[in-house]
Amino acid sequence: MMRSGGKEIAVFGDPAAKNVIWMHCFSDEGERAYVMLPVDIRQGAALVTIRLSEQEWNASLSPWAAPALFKGEPFAGGAEAWLQTLTGSVMPEVIAQNGLSPERHLIAGYSLAGLFALWALYHTDRFSAAASISGSLWYPGFAEYVRTHQPVRQPEHVYLSLGDRESRARNPVLASVEKNTAAISSCFKESDVHFVYELNPGGHTNHAEERTARALDWLIRQYK
Repeated sequence: MMRSGGKEIAVFGDPAAKNVIWMHCFSDEGERAYVMLPVDIRQGAALVTIRLSEQEWNASLSPWAAPALFKGEPFAGGAEAWLQTLTGSVMPEVIAQNGLSPERHLIAGYSLAGLFALWALYHTDRFSAAASISGSLWYPGFAEYVRTHQPVRQPEHVYLSLGDRESRARNPVLASVEKNTAAISSCFKESDVHFVYELNPGGHTNHAEERTARALDWLIRQYK
């Protein structure tokens, strides 16, 4: 465990792996998903988890300001500032301190971190591929943003997944997630991006680690 950019960061897997997956987490859910993978798949990528508090989660991973969905703090729209810190200082420091020498960087995330993973493709060329697992693609304006913008670098692979009950949320903003995810999938298809979109049984919080492991497995297999 180390600290960089004010965040707790942990590295798992072989430092000599050709791929590094960067994943924002609340606690150790990324590690738990990673160890579910077969040993030969884990050998294909190291995993770096970046732990955020709940307040940091809503502030640092949101692409622009938006009202709170429930009681609490609104979304601060701090993704751009955090991405600059992540790519400018955190990634180089983690790489240097842990002896990593990857050929490529991948980014993955669950919920709002999944939104950030896709958004990052439109603001940096550091990531070759992304996985958005039950991503918060309901975020106001994000589907339209994807439709009207191009990634800084065409991603090689994109993984999208969603629970098949997530669109049944009582909140109408959250209920738009399946429609928005399908629309974003269509944008990737039109741009000839290699992607997969999977619907999994359950709501947003069901089987989160298993869904994450499935996404990591898919990402790594694209480079084997």
